Amino acid sequence: MKKIEGLYRINNPHTANEKHGGKTIMKEVYWYLAFYDNDYRVGLYGSTNNDYSRFISEKFELGGNYILDDDKIEFKIENPYTNETIGFKGVISKDKNEIAIQGIKESDNEQKWIDDTFKKIELDDIS
Repeated sequence: MKKIEGLYRINNPHTANEKHGGKTIMKEVYWYLAFYDNDYRVGLYGSTNNDYSRFISEKFELGGNYILDDDKIEFKIENPYTNETIGFKGVISKDKNEIAIQGIKESDNEQKWIDDTFKKIELDDIS
């Protein structure tokens, strides 16, 4: 398989609990994987549903380089704020519209962080 490019959003959002002024606010966080054709780069970010701004601006605090082997993809992302490394392994559908992927926190006794499918967002839909 050649390089992969585009923006992919997780199918099932995570729930984040944030404390503000003694109250806890729960919100849905959608994880995005952004792949760029140059240098096998991948970026990861969490945001609200339909937030494409970081993909368009190519600004990521969490990123790395990916390796493709036929329909399999693998990459690591290091979080500079928590010093955690998350290793990702997955399978890309033949039409490149979905990636079934697992993310494992290497510093947390190999705990699964993500085990889900990311679906490609058509660039024509981004306005």
